[in-house]
Amino acid sequence: MVNSLRLKIGDPEKGDASRANGSVASVDPGSLAWEIAQPTVTQLLAEGLLDRDEALKLLKSYRELIGRPSAAAECLLTYLFSDEESICRAAQALNKSAHLQTWEFAHRIAPPEAFYRSNAEVCKACRCCGVVVLDVSTPATITTGSLNPLVGEFFLSWLEAKLKGQAGEAKRRFLFHVAIPPRHWNSILRTHFPKNYGV
Repeated sequence: MVNSLRLKIGDPEKGDASRANGSVASVDPGSLAWEIAQPTVTQLLAEGLLDRDEALKLLKSYRELIGRPSAAAECLLTYLFSDEESICRAAQALNKSAHLQTWEFAHRIAPPEAFYRSNAEVCKACRCCGVVVLDVSTPATITTGSLNPLVGEFFLSWLEAKLKGQAGEAKRRFLFHVAIPPRHWNSILRTHFPKNYGV
């Protein structure tokens, strides 16, 4: 599904960064964010929501941003678009292929602080990729959410590989990803990652 949307313009400086096998299981959080950015921009270009030259410039600066250790939690869509109306249009266009359920109530769910504390790399990947963990209350499932619907396939593949073999993760969990409405996104980020926002 998402892998068929691989970005063909690649890195402005390093050429095509597409992975030959589409696997993101072994990449670091910053590289995962970059892997997500490429098909996202490809689809936004196809939908006519971004200009190609502007997209190349924004991708270059986004790649530099996600490489910084102190980068605040952010979603690619809020980086590409400055107003909520444009972000809504982009999220709706991307969800045409992802077909995610939208959780209007996601902002009411308390963040799983213990899970974030015990899974530091997952927490870092969430911040880099613009993802939040919404539910880990049962040992059988994990539900994540994001503003960008295309994040789901990539992030869940990565998360499954990271959790595999961890103590207490003997059985494979069912992983779900949902879309979060743009109007709630900033408050959710501040709740989940307060240190990034001086809270």
